[in-house]
Amino acid sequence: MAHPIPDAAALAEFAGRRAALSEAAGEAILLVPSAYVHLRNVDTSFPFFQESDFRYLCGFPEPDSLLVIDPLTRQSILFVPPKDPERELWDGLRFGSAGAKEFFGVDAAFDSDDLGKELPRLLQGRSVMYTPPPADHPLKAAIDSAVAAQAKGLVPDLRPATVARLRRFKSPRELGFMRRAAAISAAAHVAAMRAGRKATHEYQIEAAYCFSCLQAGARHQAYDAIVATGANACCLHYQDNNAPIAPGDLILIDAGCEVEGYASDITRTWPVSGRFTGPARELYSLCLQVQKDAIARLRPGIGMRQAHIATSRDLAEGLRQLGLLSGSVDEIMEKKQLSRFYPHGTSHHLGLDVHDVYRLPRDPKIDAPLEAGMVITVEPGLYVQSHDLLAPAAFRGIGVRIEDDILITADGHEILSAACPKEIAELESILQES
Repeated sequence: MAHPIPDAAALAEFAGRRAALSEAAGEAILLVPSAYVHLRNVDTSFPFFQESDFRYLCGFPEPDSLLVIDPLTRQSILFVPPKDPERELWDGLRFGSAGAKEFFGVDAAFDSDDLGKELPRLLQGRSVMYTPPPADHPLKAAIDSAVAAQAKGLVPDLRPATVARLRRFKSPRELGFMRRAAAISAAAHVAAMRAGRKATHEYQIEAAYCFSCLQAGARHQAYDAIVATGANACCLHYQDNNAPIAPGDLILIDAGCEVEGYASDITRTWPVSGRFTGPARELYSLCLQVQKDAIARLRPGIGMRQAHIATSRDLAEGLRQLGLLSGSVDEIMEKKQLSRFYPHGTSHHLGLDVHDVYRLPRDPKIDAPLEAGMVITVEPGLYVQSHDLLAPAAFRGIGVRIEDDILITADGHEILSAACPKEIAELESILQES
């Protein structure tokens, strides 16, 4: 396999992140295991994706590795899979300890075979900050043994929360990757729309979307695409993508590629017929206006919960006007009636994970304000279940969601996914040309 070698700018970022983490660790040595290969069956594995914090701190791309950070000496050490011609014949070239030290900006590197000898020496008499990996991680036994034998003891692992706080803010380099991912995904959504008029099944639309991403150089998706026709769109994480498409259906596509590990996340909903009509047009128009208003509110200082409540109230008012909910907006919100049609949040952070920094501790009493450099999604949706007998029959089985990726800037926001059309006239024009 061919892995890109980090440039000077990347190495400087990795070093800066490790230094910031060291400040939080005090005197405790930090142990950060990589991801490992998961078998699908016998000797076939699932695609490998590096553990996000490990990638964020050093950029090393291989599995079965360990990053050691010593705040006292300010040194970083990698343990990596050794060079092995036989395994490399099957699985691809490895950097080995020499390559890890040469290309990834660490102070020292060792083969993982030497973990049992070298790690106890590094840990002798020191406190350790470490969350043990799962039982089937190849390095777990050796790491745990070294910690038990030589370390002073484990201290609470502040690394997940500390790195999550750091990861909220994207550097210009990171934003370059995210802009590229959003641009590729936006074009792929349009390609899927163009293919959708002739598609007979959901997976054909998915194929058009993925082909466009691959053609543009995005090898991986940030998550498995959701391509949902008709009532399938009312299942929030629908992923079968195998149903036949009926002429009157709406198609909901929630899909985003990644570039250098950084995710995009875009959702669009459009009519197979090429025209929005009837209740589908009403629900889409409501969702679109609410989404545009929600994006317009975004700026430094506004809280994500505050923004979600405002969006929820807008949806409640719109549904009240359409006759799907009754009573005042205050009553609808107090009785939690909106969750029948809108059961999820409006936004989440975006970055190395599609639901980024999820390990950040949250105090329900504090609505942390958005700050410049954060990237979030805005994704209101409306879902009228087929079995909802209280809803007017014409609305049942319709699901709509519209999602964009938003960078918070010093004076407002930037829509990273702005190239992906969502206005009714734009969508109908694309669909009727197809």
